[in-house]
Amino acid sequence: MRWSRGVVPALVLGAATMLAACGTNDPTTPGAYGEDPGFVTGSPVVFEEGKYPLGEYVDWDDTLRIRADVVGVDGDDSGAWLAMAVRVENTGARSRVIPELELSCDGQESGFGATVEGEAPRPGRVPADGSVEYQERLSMLGGGARGDSIPKCTGEVTIDLTLRGERSSSTMQAWTVPDDIVDELNERRPTPASGGQQEISPGLPIDIVVESVGGDGQRPWLNVRVDYSNSTGTEQPLDPPTLHCAQSDGAGQALQDDLTVGWSGGVQVGLLMPPGDDGEPLTACHAPAYVEIGSGRWTLSEDELDYLNEELAREPGRPYSWAATDDSFSSGYQIVVVPDATAAEALEALGPNRRKVSPERFWAIRVAEHDGGVVLFTWGLVDEDRVVALSRIGGLAASYGNTVNGDDHVLVARDGKVVRSFDPFLGQDYLKSKHLPEEKGLDLENDTGPASWTLLERLTKVHITRDWLMDEDHPAYLVK
Repeated sequence: MRWSRGVVPALVLGAATMLAACGTNDPTTPGAYGEDPGFVTGSPVVFEEGKYPLGEYVDWDDTLRIRADVVGVDGDDSGAWLAMAVRVENTGARSRVIPELELSCDGQESGFGATVEGEAPRPGRVPADGSVEYQERLSMLGGGARGDSIPKCTGEVTIDLTLRGERSSSTMQAWTVPDDIVDELNERRPTPASGGQQEISPGLPIDIVVESVGGDGQRPWLNVRVDYSNSTGTEQPLDPPTLHCAQSDGAGQALQDDLTVGWSGGVQVGLLMPPGDDGEPLTACHAPAYVEIGSGRWTLSEDELDYLNEELAREPGRPYSWAATDDSFSSGYQIVVVPDATAAEALEALGPNRRKVSPERFWAIRVAEHDGGVVLFTWGLVDEDRVVALSRIGGLAASYGNTVNGDDHVLVARDGKVVRSFDPFLGQDYLKSKHLPEEKGLDLENDTGPASWTLLERLTKVHITRDWLMDEDHPAYLVK
């Protein structure tokens, strides 16, 4: 409840006049059982409007003054808080109710007082002609313990004096909180793990999901998917996400800006690595690390952070990195590259029993000419005999595939004969053949997908991009 200027004295005087006329046995009113709850009969509370630096005394009225100072900033999974040291002095002849402290962010109630662990409970009153000192913490409002978002404290941040939850915007007494303390308080906010939904503005809940690590050979980035469900009725602008790592004071910026969201859906955004002390992008990200959009923050899990750092160590801009970072290529596909061949020649080598089908159909083999050769791709299998047949067209066919059981297989055939057949991850050689010169320097064991694709390119001189490979216009066939 908020009062306009001048209403508090009038109400209090009116109440005092009625009580004097009628009498009362209510112990919460002046004169009852000889107790004074904070108001002096016939002398209403007169606030002196103003805002003060932390650590200075504030006069609540002519007999009560209060000093408050921040002595620490901390937080845990339940929330973030300011640790306050408070002293209250009473020069009056009666004990007084101690006004409460309240954290205010941009004029809105944003935090409340609580007892500090290990300290005595906050006293409710200060004795006549006496003083009390105590500590309490002002916690930010929010549900960190439930995994909910705790909004940033922004705008003008103050610690307000209130009495029984009532305060007046026109007669408020407050201490101003310095920016450095506000920044530290915001940094202490707990955040849900990546993938937890947070409402960053009314009607706009957002999810962040870590997808992959990318790069262009010059700089790495983290790809995240921003999922949204917009119930506002209009398109909404979206602050670009930023990436934060513990060892950097800076933020990794988004590759895209001017983001807007429609009714529901998702958009992938690349986040550059934050700058290090030397201004160069970090080559590793330390915990706690998080993605931030506006007031929402999503903490990277230990697994997500391990994955990011492993990929950073492997040069995200290396060729075919998408074969490791795109879940579509985690298992269950095969690629065959035939240089110096046409699609018609490849189809003839596959055999006469074939029919055209949708490229999304399981076991369908996409066949398309590219970069001076033919590329065949399937979510199923191209058997060894057909790879051998394809090698008779131009003298070479090279294949890499993996299965849902985690088996990897590189097969190389020349002029109708298999010359190399091995598991690049396990190193198992099915022919006991010699290593090919093109295998040199490739980390086939630890970077199996990208290294195997790179091997095919080295052998065939055919370069493949993910976008070209997944083009739905490529014809596909079922082969018996």
